[in-house]
Amino acid sequence: MSLGILSLPVLPVRSEPSERSELTTQLMFGEVFEILEVKDSWTMIRNQADGYQGWVTSKMLTVISDDMKDRLLQLPTKVLREPITIFKAFSSEIFLPAGSRFYVKNNHYFHPVGPDLMKFTPQRVGLETTFPQSLSESVLQTALQFMNAPYLWGGKTILGMDCSGLTQVSASINGFQLPRDASDQAQLGKEEFLSMSLPGDLAFFSNSEGRIVHVGLVCGQNKILHASSSVHIDDLDEQGIFSRELKKHTHQLHSIKRIFPS
Repeated sequence: MSLGILSLPVLPVRSEPSERSELTTQLMFGEVFEILEVKDSWTMIRNQADGYQGWVTSKMLTVISDDMKDRLLQLPTKVLREPITIFKAFSSEIFLPAGSRFYVKNNHYFHPVGPDLMKFTPQRVGLETTFPQSLSESVLQTALQFMNAPYLWGGKTILGMDCSGLTQVSASINGFQLPRDASDQAQLGKEEFLSMSLPGDLAFFSNSEGRIVHVGLVCGQNKILHASSSVHIDDLDEQGIFSRELKKHTHQLHSIKRIFPS
């Protein structure tokens, strides 16, 4: 099976091979994918990180040769933590979102470009942001960096993200791979009472039919960080999410799961 890698900052993944089709997720810089089908100017791919499938524009993809694939497997990877990072490459600058992936060799960042590896250089010192807390707290602190990002169905960057994109990217940056959709994320972990929840636990919310349609991160003190209109903090109680701005409950609480070690 042929493999490819994204060499652009981000790429829309759609439900059908059409620009008018629904955006279901995004492929991030450096993510490797399997090529499943080619149809006209579109390619059906499967993201190796989370197994998510969809259609992308073929001309935006970079196919990895067997030789390059063998070379990459020998190198460790690094996931960008900051919301936007500027790198020098191609004799110019490229802006890359958090969640982008690089291959690391001798403390330098590399990415396949054509048949060879190209070096990317961060444009400022102190690129790495580290959080000394537990994994659950680190995921929450990472997610807080996306405060005020606008809501975008299928989005996964500071320029637009949805609820499960926020939780997935924040976990991925900290080395923990979550499924893409909230309903699948809810299958993981151990269920907890709200009164026993800890910062970094995931709270899931359902519609009137009981289907999970939303997810956010518990912040402690009856607060929740989630993406709805934007990434922001609301109140959380046994009924669900209460918006002080709207003066009403907006999401019905389904369950709280402890997925990340605390």
